[in-house]
Amino acid sequence: MKGTIRARGHCPKCGEKFKHIRKVGYLCPDCKTVPKRFVIDDLWFDGQRIRVYSNKQGQVLEGYQQAHDLLSAINQEIKDHTFDASHYIKSEQKLFWCSSLLEEMKSDRLSSIAPAM
Repeated sequence: MKGTIRARGHCPKCGEKFKHIRKVGYLCPDCKTVPKRFVIDDLWFDGQRIRVYSNKQGQVLEGYQQAHDLLSAINQEIKDHTFDASHYIKSEQKLFWCSSLLEEMKSDRLSSIAPAM
């Protein structure tokens, strides 16, 4: 499987890094707390390193199982040759948000709109 799942941040109680326990996920061995955010890292596609912080809908990866399911889906897309990194990278998703497109349309057409009387 391409890519790895990593925990973001440190334990809020003791400040230590979260440790990965196989088949369980990440947790702090001393405090028994689990991380609240995850990232899919070390995913290489077309010579670029890709880090995925959210799914296609823009929801943050808040659970280990959610991150694992997304990584499996990404690997299946890579295997099927349908993977598009722009669907997972938030900075590229912003280009297609309604608020961005409306601002662009407003600036383009403002000069052609008749002024109100």
